[in-house]
Amino acid sequence: MKNVLRILIFIIISIIVFGIIISIISRNNKSSPDYGYFVPVNYLNRTHYAADAIKLNNEQILVVGNDLSGIPSEIYNRKDNSVNFYIFPNNLKVNKRGISLGNNKILLLDTCDFNKSACRDFVKDYMGNITVYDTNLKKIVSSNSLKLSYQSQIVYDFFCLNDGRVFFIISYLPIKQKSKTYFVIYNFKTNKMIFSKEIPELDIPKGIQINKNEILILQNNGPIMKYNIQNNELIKMKSKNPVNNSMYTKIGKNYILICGTKEPTGASKNENYLYDFSKDKITRIGQMNYERMYGEANFNVKLPYNLLPIDSTRVLITGGNRRPKWWYTHVGIRVDEAEIYDLDKNEFIPIGKSNYTHNRHNMIKLNNNEIILIGGYDTYKRISDIQSGSKDKSWIEVFKINEKIKE
Repeated sequence: MKNVLRILIFIIISIIVFGIIISIISRNNKSSPDYGYFVPVNYLNRTHYAADAIKLNNEQILVVGNDLSGIPSEIYNRKDNSVNFYIFPNNLKVNKRGISLGNNKILLLDTCDFNKSACRDFVKDYMGNITVYDTNLKKIVSSNSLKLSYQSQIVYDFFCLNDGRVFFIISYLPIKQKSKTYFVIYNFKTNKMIFSKEIPELDIPKGIQINKNEILILQNNGPIMKYNIQNNELIKMKSKNPVNNSMYTKIGKNYILICGTKEPTGASKNENYLYDFSKDKITRIGQMNYERMYGEANFNVKLPYNLLPIDSTRVLITGGNRRPKWWYTHVGIRVDEAEIYDLDKNEFIPIGKSNYTHNRHNMIKLNNNEIILIGGYDTYKRISDIQSGSKDKSWIEVFKINEKIKE
């Protein structure tokens, strides 16, 4: 009888061990490097916390500096893999934010003309000022301001429209009144602005242009809206984004990929959705393979993680923080695992690890099937170092897209 029990125990233990081994093997095999792979290339000289990166001509990328903290702008040149400081004209001071306008022109937000101001106070001297700058001629093309008669403001989002104008979502914050939100259309060629009617207060809104005249407005845990540029009309859709800490990107012909969490500061379990704007229908999809959303959007409305389409049906997801399990910290634990959301398979697929951790970083697609990960900071760095302008390096790497995924 004892022998029979020993045999049974041995068989049970063997089955359990075999199951664990199979589970580990299958988990490891779940990663799919077939989509592409990461290659370290260089580093920036300074840590650019939550700064914007702008794609210029000739495979150059400008990481906007923060003159308030003494952090200069830098340019990474993919052709010769060089990094150099970039100095704007002596009278132009910048503060982290900007976008490309095409044809060698960029728009810089929150700038200061040193010839007109001391350039010391962010609210007074920098906030809301716009500068259009020609990187080829190295000169200022025009200047304007988004300021109204309010104490402060938040520019939640801004991007180029298909016709070349720039779209802004702005919340103005008076001292003793309720905040007021507006959309602004800026024509940088004529240097004129058109303000929308005042709209309801939104929770960290982002805009995505879906056709010539319409922009989807998505926000944390709130109704999805559609703004008609031509008619200056805002329509509330039936669908609602049910999560916070959200990132969005257009994917496929009619879909928006929404990634977020139920809790404002992030949670161990993320929730992800597809919004079909042609049918005004939102559908929950599977979870990411890794926790990466611990931490709220910062003043530059950058979240710890980032996502970028690599083609019409696949999105690369990198970086972020995961919640510590055994101790409290507002920084979180770094995430170096990457994954791809595949629309055709409706699945998040692990693709291996990046060479460095990235947080509040930029991803920019070049014309040679490469995606540059640049700017931001390593999640292991202390917040005190970041705020004081740490001289620690900010690593750059490239995700090389596998040509076979297009077949």
